[in-house]
Amino acid sequence: MVAPGLIVGANCGGFVPLQQYLRRLFEEHPALRCSVVVSGILTLLLWPSAPSNWILLALLLSVIACSYWRTTHWLAVWLFGVLWGAVAVYQSERALLPEQLDRSHFQLGGMIVSPVFASAEYWQFDLRVEQLQLVESSPAAGPSDHTDVAAKRRGTVRLRLYRRGHAATESLGEQLRAGQYLSAQVTLRTPRGLANPGLFNYRTWLRSRGYIATGYIREGSLSAAPPAAAAQLDSRLTAAVAALRRRLLETIAEQVAAPLPRALLAALAVGDKSALAPWRERIVALGIIHLLVISGLHIGMVGALGWWLGSAAARALAAWHSRRGCESRGLLAADLLPPLTAVLLALGYTLLSGGQLPALRALIALCWLAAASAKRLAWEPLTLLSRVVLTILLVDPLAVISASFWLSLSAVALLMVALVPRREIVQPQQCDPSVGKLLRGWRQLLRVQFYLTLGMAPLLLALIGKLSLVGLLVNLFAVPWVTLLLVPAVLLAVAGSLLLPPLAPPLWALAAQLSRPVAAVVEQLQVEAVILPLDQIASPVWLLLLLFWLAAVLPRPLLSWPLRLLCALPLLLALALGPTRPPLRVTVLDVGQGLAVVVEAAGRVLLYDSGARYSEYFDMGSAVVVPYLHRRGYQRLDRVVISHGDNDHLGGYRAVAAALQPTVVLLPDELLGAATGQRSCQQPQRWQWGEVRFTTIGNRSDGSRNDDSCLLLLQWGATTVLLPGDIERRAEQRLLAEQRLPAALTVLVAPHHGSNSSSSAALLELLRPDHVVFSAGWNHHYGHPHPQVLARYQAIGSRSHHTGTSGAITFSWDRDGALTVERLRSPNQRWWQ
Repeated sequence: MVAPGLIVGANCGGFVPLQQYLRRLFEEHPALRCSVVVSGILTLLLWPSAPSNWILLALLLSVIACSYWRTTHWLAVWLFGVLWGAVAVYQSERALLPEQLDRSHFQLGGMIVSPVFASAEYWQFDLRVEQLQLVESSPAAGPSDHTDVAAKRRGTVRLRLYRRGHAATESLGEQLRAGQYLSAQVTLRTPRGLANPGLFNYRTWLRSRGYIATGYIREGSLSAAPPAAAAQLDSRLTAAVAALRRRLLETIAEQVAAPLPRALLAALAVGDKSALAPWRERIVALGIIHLLVISGLHIGMVGALGWWLGSAAARALAAWHSRRGCESRGLLAADLLPPLTAVLLALGYTLLSGGQLPALRALIALCWLAAASAKRLAWEPLTLLSRVVLTILLVDPLAVISASFWLSLSAVALLMVALVPRREIVQPQQCDPSVGKLLRGWRQLLRVQFYLTLGMAPLLLALIGKLSLVGLLVNLFAVPWVTLLLVPAVLLAVAGSLLLPPLAPPLWALAAQLSRPVAAVVEQLQVEAVILPLDQIASPVWLLLLLFWLAAVLPRPLLSWPLRLLCALPLLLALALGPTRPPLRVTVLDVGQGLAVVVEAAGRVLLYDSGARYSEYFDMGSAVVVPYLHRRGYQRLDRVVISHGDNDHLGGYRAVAAALQPTVVLLPDELLGAATGQRSCQQPQRWQWGEVRFTTIGNRSDGSRNDDSCLLLLQWGATTVLLPGDIERRAEQRLLAEQRLPAALTVLVAPHHGSNSSSSAALLELLRPDHVVFSAGWNHHYGHPHPQVLARYQAIGSRSHHTGTSGAITFSWDRDGALTVERLRSPNQRWWQ
C-alpha cells in the first residue's frame, strides 16, 4: 500500500519544514480542508474495479494511523476522502445485478416511484425493489446457486411493459400509476449500454443514478404493499410523493390541450421530461434546456421566493413584537424565518421533481447558504462553494461520474466570477445614479449570460459535443420570461391544485398561456447547434481552446480586449487548418443487435446499414450514427448502402437521411423509390475515392431477404475489407460458385452477426480474414456469435472482435499501410465506463 509509505515519509526529520507549512496552510484555510477531502473522493474515478475488503481495511487503518500524528492530519483527511469514495464504489458494485444473472427471471415486488411513460410500443417506469426472488436463472449463470445473491439486491430498476396486443397486458398498462405496488415476473438485465466513441454512455448514466438493473415485465398485477413494506416511513413518504406527482400530471393533462405547452408544464411542475422527447434536439440547439426542466436554477428560484416570503413574514412579526416591546424575538424571527422558509419551499419542490440529482445538489447548496445567513457567518464565496461540493460528494460520491455534476459546478464557479467582486483584483464598480435599476439589471444579465456562454463552451463541447449558436440571445429573452413569469405561474398552479382545487383550472390556463411564447420559439425558430468534431481535434488545439477560454472569462483588469482577441487567433488558425484523416478508416459501431459501419476515405464518408429502430422516439440512426458522424466532423453523407430491409439494418435510415442528407443511396430493388439519388445495389456499382476502390456485389435469391443482401467490397493496395450483410449458407455457396468473392481478406464483418446459418467452412477457407467482427448485442437472446462459428474462425487463425463486449471497433490504416485496431472497451477501462 502507498499510504503506510506516505505516513513514514511524512514523519521523517527531513520533511519537518514541509510538515509545518502544510499544517499551517491546512489550519488557516477552511476551503483547503474541504478541497483535500474532495480530491480524495475524486480518486474513485481511477479504480479499475470495486476495491476488495482488504483494501478498504488498509485504507481505514491508514486514516487512523495518520490521525495519530498532528503533522499528518492533512494526509488523514485526504485518505478519508479516498476511503469514502472507495466504499461508494464497493457498495455500488455490490448492489448491481451480477452479470451471471443477466436475462434471468425473477419474481419482483416493489413500488412505482416515477411517472409512467407511455409510447406506442411500451410503458416505462422506475420501480423501487422491496422483494426479489430468483425464479429461473439464465443459461450463462451456470449450475451455482445465486438465489441468496439475488435476494439481497435492493434499489431501483427501470422496467418496461411491452404492448403485445393481449387484453391482460393492455389492462395492466393502463392501470399503472406512480405510487402503486406492483408484483410481477420480470426478466432483468445488468445495467449496460452501447459503447461508441464520445457518445452518451447509458451504463454510466444508470450507475450514477443508482439503478441496479433494467428489464421487462413478463406478467404482473397491481396489489397492496406487504405490511412490512407499507409500515416503513420512507415507503409511505415515497408513495405520498408519487401519488402527488401523478395527481398533478393528470390535472395538467386535463387542463392543457396543446402538446408542447403541456409537456413544458409537466417538466416544470414535477420534473417529468419524457413528453419533451420530440422537441429535445430543438431545445438543445436553442440553449434553453436548463430552463425547461427542473434543475438547480429552479430550486434556487424557489428558494429565492421562499426567502422573500420569509422576509416579509419576518418584518411583520418584527413590527408586531416591537409594538409589544419584544424586539429580541423580532430579531430572532428576522434571522431564522427567511432561510427556513426558503429551505422548506425548495425541499417541497425537490420532492415534486422526484428527488432528481441536480435538484438535490441545489437544495444542499441552499441549506448551506441558509445556515450561513441564520448564523450571520461572513464566509468567503470559495469557502462556501467548497463546503457545498464536499457535502454533495459525501451524500452522493458517485455524482462525479455524472456530466451534470461537472456542468453544474462549472456554472456556479462562473457565476462567482461574474457576480462576486474580488477586491484583490477588481475594485467594485460605483453605481451611476443616473442609470436606472432596470438598465443595470439587464446589463448584469448580459454579463452573466456572456460568462456562462463562453465559460461553459469548452465543457459542453467536451462532454456533449454540441453548443448552441443562439443561446446567448435566446436566453436574454427566455431567462427573465421563464424565471419571473412562467415558473411562478406554475408554482401558483401547483399550490392551487393542492390547496384550492376550484382555482386550479384558471391557474393552469394562465401558466399555459405564459408557456406559449416559449413553445412558439421552440417550434418556429429553426436553428442548428454548433458541432465541433472532437475526434479530429489534437491536443495542441485543446490547449489553444483553453487559452481562449481563460482570455474570455478572466476579469477585465487582468487582460485587455486586444490581448483577448490575440489569444483567439491561434485557435481560429488551428481550426481553419482542418483535421488530418487516414487514407482508410472503417468503424463498426456498437448498435446492439444490428449493424452500422462507417467507412472514411479521401475526406469522404460512407455508411453501410444504419442499425435498428425500436420505438417512435428511439432508433440507432439518431442515437448513434448521426452523433458519431458529427463528432467525426461530417455534416453530410456522401453515400449510404443498405444491405437489405430487416429492421436491424434499415431501421435507423430515416433519421440518418433527415440529418445528413446523403448524396447517393444504394438500396436493394425491393426498397427502391422515386427519390433523387437512389440506385440499386443489386446492380454492380463501382467508384473510387482517392486510392480506395468500392464495389457492390448484388445478390438475388428465391425469396430469402437475408440472402438478398447487397455486399460491399473495399480495396486499397493489399488491404481488402468485405461487408456481407446477412447472407446465409445458400447465398455463400452461390457467390463461391460464381467466383465473385476475393481471397485473403484483411477485415470481414461476419455474415448475419455470426449466426450458425452463415460463415460456412467453404466460405472461410476462401476468405481467411485476418480480423472478423461480430456486430451483435451483448448476451442477446439470439446467441450471436454462435460457438461453432467462433470455433471455425479460430481454426483459420482469424482474430475475433465482438461489439457487444468490446464496443465500437475501428480499423485505421496509415499511408504506409500499417493497421491500428481500436476497441472502445478494453481491460484497462474504469469501473464506471
